[in-house]
Amino acid sequence: MCEREKASLQRGMNYGLGSTHSVILMSRRPNVSYDDHLDQTGSVLVYEGHDQPCWRDGPDPNAVDQPEFTPNGLPTQIMF
Repeated sequence: MCEREKASLQRGMNYGLGSTHSVILMSRRPNVSYDDHLDQTGSVLVYEGHDQPCWRDGPDPNAVDQPEFTPNGLPTQIMF
């Protein structure tokens, strides 16, 4: 997939690849930490997202919701 997209798909949300489309990665394996799924119609992706980035001396990223802003005031990768 990375070769086809000509991008390193490291995170769950990859916006504006080639300015024509976006790629959202989700695991369909059992016992994953997020409950990402398609709704019953198969046309809406319910995406729990990803963890807060790990910062030195910061909280466990799995234990808190991702904040809207980083400690230096920049927006985090959050979707509304």
